[in-house]
Amino acid sequence: MKPLRELTIEDLSATPVWRSLGGADSTALVEPTGRRSLSETEADTFLAATSFVLGNGEHQFGFCSPVDDSGLDYLQPVIVTPQGQVRLWFDNPVQPAVLAEQWANLGVEERQVFPVEFECLVPVGGRTVKGTVRNVASMGSAV
Repeated sequence: MKPLRELTIEDLSATPVWRSLGGADSTALVEPTGRRSLSETEADTFLAATSFVLGNGEHQFGFCSPVDDSGLDYLQPVIVTPQGQVRLWFDNPVQPAVLAEQWANLGVEERQVFPVEFECLVPVGGRTVKGTVRNVASMGSAV
């Protein structure tokens, strides 16, 4: 078990599926699983290894919650860097300083980030979950 905010690229490479144990963003906990696939009827919330391609073509690695892919608010994709996590969905409106820190963690300017293509590396119900993020969003509205 570990804090979600401390999940690393190495963790996700070694264990592609993690179970969420709940908690708010700053206190959320996750635990590794031995799972290599998920189904659309999971009762628990899982995070799964995900590949990302930034608008500038740069490849990144992270996670999403792929069981319900009906919206960005369910998927909540996150890019993981050695400098910190880069969230593409926020529950609440996000401050410009937070976004500036995220782009610094990626080592690029915001105009180089979007659109972000993502693909979950763990099958869900035998299919691949993937999509495009055109901008950071929170509670249904673009930032």
